Amino acid sequence: MVGIDVSADAVAVARSNAAELGLDVDFVRADLLDGVRGPFDAVLANLPYVAEGSGMAPEIEFYEPPLALFGGPDGMDPVRRLLEMVEGVPLVALEVGLAEAVASLVEHAGFPSVQILRDLAGHERVVVGRR
Repeated sequence: MVGIDVSADAVAVARSNAAELGLDVDFVRADLLDGVRGPFDAVLANLPYVAEGSGMAPEIEFYEPPLALFGGPDGMDPVRRLLEMVEGVPLVALEVGLAEAVASLVEHAGFPSVQILRDLAGHERVVVGRR
């Protein structure tokens, strides 16, 4: 998963959403945090988290590019890479598929406070780590 490039269209949608919400956010196209200069107050990410070879509902596969879905053999390669880059960042929040496994990775990355949040459907969907 090295050398991933976020599409310009995705960044344009994010910029539009931020403007509509009145947010002051800097957007940078990068492979995770490679070449991006901090410091950061927080890192929030919705990374690919589906294991390679997993079947997806047709409506998901039809609309989502594989790059946005599949995160390696167990689905957590992008999470592992990102957690190697967040030294000194006080807060990370990750949308995930395997909350307990990701929570363990976040804790081992040096975040003593780890919380799992549920989405509106009741699924464990976000892992938040704080230092």
